[in-house]
Amino acid sequence: MIPKTPADEKELARLPSGVTVEQLSRSHRSELRNPLIAEAFHRTGAVEVWGRGTNRVIAECLAYGIPAPVFEELEGWVVVTFRASIVPAGVGRGSREGGEKAGEITREITREKILRAIQGDPEITMAKLARETGLTPKGIEWNIRKLKDAGVLKRIGPDRGGRWEVVP
Repeated sequence: MIPKTPADEKELARLPSGVTVEQLSRSHRSELRNPLIAEAFHRTGAVEVWGRGTNRVIAECLAYGIPAPVFEELEGWVVVTFRASIVPAGVGRGSREGGEKAGEITREITREKILRAIQGDPEITMAKLARETGLTPKGIEWNIRKLKDAGVLKRIGPDRGGRWEVVP
């Protein structure tokens, strides 16, 4: 991403041959560059119909009270600019409910990453968990506390030399 201002985020990608930026906001032909990755996204439901992803992005932006992204072509590249106020979830023009739901989903995904890392290495340190998940050490501590409070995770043994156990 190439930030223009704190509120503008830009993405660069190549346009499929024969597709114009004007077509990106309606049904258009899609070019599968990596069929294996495309099939994986299709099977998970992340991709429903080829050539509709940009329309889904536009719809999601509008659903959250964010202006639709701007599509521009620059020497064969498509530049997508997202314009949104940078505010905490649930504050400002967007839906409070939508912001809270997005926050819940983000926390759930983060906790799943932590649990997967712990299942792969029950003796993993907090520092290594922070590196693997991209969270700060304080963020790891907060999430670990929440997982322990929920009865999903427990510590066996001392802080140094102990191990984690994911409770089924």
